[in-house]
Amino acid sequence: EWLKDRFPSIHAHLKSRTNPMDFTQEKIPVIPAAHYTCGGVTTDLNGCVIASNGEWYGNLYAAGEAARTGLHGGNRLASTSLLEGLVYGASVGEMVAGVVSDGTDDKALENRERVMETMHQA
Repeated sequence: EWLKDRFPSIHAHLKSRTNPMDFTQEKIPVIPAAHYTCGGVTTDLNGCVIASNGEWYGNLYAAGEAARTGLHGGNRLASTSLLEGLVYGASVGEMVAGVVSDGTDDKALENRERVMETMHQA
């Protein structure tokens, strides 16, 4: 009874299934998932999308869950993915803002480096 009182929503869900279960008497089957498998659009360190032949797609950027940066290796843990999304999201945003305002990627890289230096000094 302690388990049922402690986990009422799990108990209610298992009881409502087509094949009801009593988790105080049976083990709940757990199936491993491949949530850690990395995928996404290949990018460089600036978030620029790279084609399979290694060429850069002009003015096409990706960050966060859409991007495959290679930073987290073979496993994608929640904290790594979140941190990567925040860092790359900000970086790509700065890059795109520079490209849009100036029209050149070189100026955007300079702007990004200046912003990163300012952040490190803070």
